[in-house]
Amino acid sequence: MRWISSILSGAIDIRQARIKALQAAEQNAYVGVAAGDERVTEARAALRDAADTLRSVSRGHSRQVRLYCRLFRYDLEAAASALIRLHNMTGYHGYSSEARKLVLDDIFVSLGARGHLTAERDQGKSKRRWSAKDG
Repeated sequence: MRWISSILSGAIDIRQARIKALQAAEQNAYVGVAAGDERVTEARAALRDAADTLRSVSRGHSRQVRLYCRLFRYDLEAAASALIRLHNMTGYHGYSSEARKLVLDDIFVSLGARGHLTAERDQGKSKRRWSAKDG
């Protein structure tokens, strides 16, 4: 019984962290230098908080919860890293929309929210080729 309660508790934490991360990524992916200092600060804080939440859930739960993530193909660590990449892009004009979209796609794929992605983006053929030079 304790094992099942551990999984359910962890699953709820994972789902909440996943939703928070997806919302933060979608709302703040394209915040650039023209957005203003206050908006950039808010966007960076939301992305950082979402990444911190994913990492704490990933590292703070039992093997059963990690098995749950594996079952649903959630890679919380990869999603957290992509959120930090997006955080670092926020407020700078040196990154193109395409570069930001690739990082956003990484987040979607890592968190199992790939239903809306094209086959090419879902399979990762165009992923991880972003850089400041793309801007």
